[in-house]
Amino acid sequence: MYAPKNEPKIITSDIKKSQIPAFRIFIPPNGVPYASNSPISSEPSNGKSNEPQSSAVITAKKRSHKQLTTHFWRALLTKVRNKSGLFSGLLISPILAFFVAGVLRYSETQNYTFSDAPHIPAYIFISLVVAMFLGLTNSAGEIMRDKRILSRERGHGIILTHYILSKFIVLSFIAMAQSWIYVWIGNSILEIHHMHWYYILWIVMTNLVGASIGLLISAISKSHITALSLIPLVIIPQILLAGALIEYNQINPLIYLKKDHSTHSLSNKVPEFCNLIPLRWSYESLIISQNKHNLLNKTLTSIEKTKTNLLNKKELSESEKNKLSQHKEAYTLLFGIKAKDSNEMTKLIEKINNSLKGNTFNAQDYFVDGDLSSTELFLNNKVNDLITAAEIEIEDYRNYSNKDDSKPNVFLAKEKTFVGRDINTINFNFWVLSLFIIISMILTGTVLRKKINSYSGQFI
Repeated sequence: MYAPKNEPKIITSDIKKSQIPAFRIFIPPNGVPYASNSPISSEPSNGKSNEPQSSAVITAKKRSHKQLTTHFWRALLTKVRNKSGLFSGLLISPILAFFVAGVLRYSETQNYTFSDAPHIPAYIFISLVVAMFLGLTNSAGEIMRDKRILSRERGHGIILTHYILSKFIVLSFIAMAQSWIYVWIGNSILEIHHMHWYYILWIVMTNLVGASIGLLISAISKSHITALSLIPLVIIPQILLAGALIEYNQINPLIYLKKDHSTHSLSNKVPEFCNLIPLRWSYESLIISQNKHNLLNKTLTSIEKTKTNLLNKKELSESEKNKLSQHKEAYTLLFGIKAKDSNEMTKLIEKINNSLKGNTFNAQDYFVDGDLSSTELFLNNKVNDLITAAEIEIEDYRNYSNKDDSKPNVFLAKEKTFVGRDINTINFNFWVLSLFIIISMILTGTVLRKKINSYSGQFI
């Protein structure tokens, strides 16, 4: 047999056999062939291998790890190489932060102060809406972009859990970057001090819920246009039913499934359907965090806890009496302490905490001239009003059930009753949002598995 004229002749005698790579072609039951670079031995096998079987066979654990890392780097490189999409995704956060915070920077006094800013709840809600929107847009086209890859790799035992998880991890990095930029700019403009990490936590969680829903949308959609058209259907109901734009005591009573729990008996009762709204949980959590975890209230709570422990004792020693007296003076002082700016106020509060721990507190050391009080810097009146209204409603005996004495679950209350136990609202809401993410990811995997295992064998 002669070699073609256009190809060089190869003299096989000059090439060692060991230098020629050999491949096996496997045809699995699904009919999609693929190549293996396992060397083909020129000697008869006799059913036995010359090398140990453990070194030739890739374990399921290694294969699983390899697929996860491969999918992760593929998803990451896809995002990085799409420079225009990555740049616009990171640029939109500071633009929206400047716009939202700039418009909402208003105070009822002549000079802007955080305590008298009436739009802080609105800023919190809009920030969460922005996070949900960014999460949806970041992920709405992710799976659709890979449909050819999924069709090609369906015969090679692709692990869909790793594929979806790798997408989610990459989207988590983007969510954290977007949230950090947004919070750093927005909170600085509105002078929200020492609350950055709480804002980042709940904005990232909301972004990730949006990302998981976006992956589900991308899995069920047949085109990018269809996916984008579904985003308003996801986000607009959340804006209306989250409890911020329209208060639950002013919502249509027909939304309540149980008529005995209408707005006539409980003004802050959440409609049953609204519990399916992710923004309702994140908005409640961030409002409570702003009220509960600001620097002033955290310090006051710590002092109050120490006072309560001392007062519960039957007898106090002289040192304990002195400690109780110091904590009472510090508690009163914190409401009237003044400073020139937030940095000086922070140092004073930290100094008070340290002196109380060392039992060396002296109120005379903290009378500093300044124009800003601690309440003006850390307590927002509008947020406090929302929390106070919820707490008052819980304590109102007319809202209790006639059958038992359990407290009702009220929107923006610091504690919830679940399975007969009082649970911290912030912790409870965190797990609810995590459940939203898990359910969305499971549904995404189910849809993908159904498409990949379709009769035609093509990703539709």
